[in-house]
Amino acid sequence: MSELKTSSQLKAIAKERSLGRYGTLIGATLILITIRFIVGSITSAFTAGATGIVPLILSWLITIVVNTLLGVFISGEAYLYMNLIYSQTITVSDIFFGFKQQPQKAVAITGILEVILNILMLPSYLVLFFSRTQGGSGYPMTYLLVLFVTLLAIIYVKIAFSQVYFLLHDFPDWSVQQLVTTALHMMKGKKLKYFLLNLSFLPLYFLGIITLFIPLLWVNVYTYATMAAFYQDLMSGAAAQKEEGENGLN
Repeated sequence: MSELKTSSQLKAIAKERSLGRYGTLIGATLILITIRFIVGSITSAFTAGATGIVPLILSWLITIVVNTLLGVFISGEAYLYMNLIYSQTITVSDIFFGFKQQPQKAVAITGILEVILNILMLPSYLVLFFSRTQGGSGYPMTYLLVLFVTLLAIIYVKIAFSQVYFLLHDFPDWSVQQLVTTALHMMKGKKLKYFLLNLSFLPLYFLGIITLFIPLLWVNVYTYATMAAFYQDLMSGAAAQKEEGENGLN
């Protein structure tokens, strides 16, 4: 059975593939940050100051819909880094590829994930709402506890779904159900490794923060390239395992 590469090996692949391409990758990152900032600002302008149950629910739904539509950019970013890791030509325009290849599936996948994440966050929203409207000394501690549990659940779900956008570009003809099911299956027994791999970048993010944030652009590129290398490794391992199985049958 083929073993997965270590974190150091994955990071080395990410660094090697990124050499000479940082200008394109950082440029693409800046465009994505700008788009998300503009869309987020417009959304906030519509939802700011919402009070009462109905306005809060409406602002919540608007946020979900907007985040869901941004799934095409998440898809494009995955496409960019897949090209990078597979040593293909990359351009800044790759981040818009999600509009060309199965945009409806990217939106559907993001919509599923958004609904799940917002359901998970609902208890913390409710505790926060009641703490503001009814007060009480017990609410702050309750909110912190619920928030902590919610955060753990969100991390788990995001890790479970982490490979789905990469799969979308490798298998564009698959249904949304196939893509999601396969992504969940791929991460069985791999979630802790993926979590620790992400965790290993925290010192770099901290360093970027204390050095006026500019290095964070490079850290973001380095991180995403490593995650794409992780996907490539998973696919290589799955292919090797399948080949071993076929040879065993023969």
